Amino acid sequence: MTLTWKYINVGAYLLMVLVNYLANQLPLGGKTPAELSALYPVQLTPAGYVFSIWLLIYLLLAGFLIYQFVADNDDRLDRVGSVFAASCVFNIAWIFAWHWERVGLSLLFMIGLLFMLGTLYQRINRGRHYPALVGWWLLNVPFSLYLGWISVATLVNATVFLYERNLYTSALGPYGWTVLGILLAAVLAGMAIRERRDLIYALVIIWALSGIGVANADDFPLVLTAWGVAVGISVYLGMHMAAGASRTSDRGSR
Repeated sequence: MTLTWKYINVGAYLLMVLVNYLANQLPLGGKTPAELSALYPVQLTPAGYVFSIWLLIYLLLAGFLIYQFVADNDDRLDRVGSVFAASCVFNIAWIFAWHWERVGLSLLFMIGLLFMLGTLYQRINRGRHYPALVGWWLLNVPFSLYLGWISVATLVNATVFLYERNLYTSALGPYGWTVLGILLAAVLAGMAIRERRDLIYALVIIWALSGIGVANADDFPLVLTAWGVAVGISVYLGMHMAAGASRTSDRGSR
């Protein structure tokens, strides 16, 4: 990655954090994120505490920005290029669209952000690359965490779009759409576990599903569904991690 793009990445990140701060403190559009969420009472939205994951995402992304300046021997950084800066632009665009209650437009920006992060994820994890511990923490972990959360956020945004278009109570109904969202999240987690044994991505999905259960504490079938799927993902993850450890041990004993 060229030095120019490294500085562009830093600038894009700082602008993204600033806009996010202003969205909460001004707030943008005259409504806080909590007030906006209350306008669209869809059951797929996790409990409020779950959104604290944003702080961890931003902290780890800051770590990535430092890493890009010092990790000259990690050629995966060359694959990041302009994609990270583009993801910041989509994040900012989503904030503005969401706070001005342009739900359809916000969904398009969210999908764009998901695509950018998916591209980054694929480029970083291309081939059988086994990074050093610092590379794993400052390159793999930030984008696995970010992608996992935006995967969930896209499903929630899509459900909000259905609500805003008066489609939420038709066809599958609120419970059906929520269960569908939970199952889609589980499928994504399963793919990340099976293809990459991605502990971080799976844990984000588990975190979100547990929060969906908490948010719907008065709806026992939905709590049972969300928590049951979260437990299922946890078991599947544990099995794959154990199998991977066993294969590593077998290779080491030969």
